[in-house]
Amino acid sequence: MLLLPETNLEKAYTIAESIRKIVEQSEWSYTPITISSGVSMVKQGDTPTTLIRRTDVALYKSKNAGRNKVSIC
Repeated sequence: MLLLPETNLEKAYTIAESIRKIVEQSEWSYTPITISSGVSMVKQGDTPTTLIRRTDVALYKSKNAGRNKVSIC
């Protein structure tokens, strides 16, 4: 989990996509490594649990879309 204070949704997506590409292109092992990510933004009235659940929905959206993706929810 990354918390990016004072970062809008578009910038958070860009950061997550950059991390995804770095991991995908890394030669850390003999097996290709990829990541899927979910991005969300704090909305008025959110509790930490609400934010984590919404971000988890975005993560599973990425996984269900074929993995190695970043999704927003």
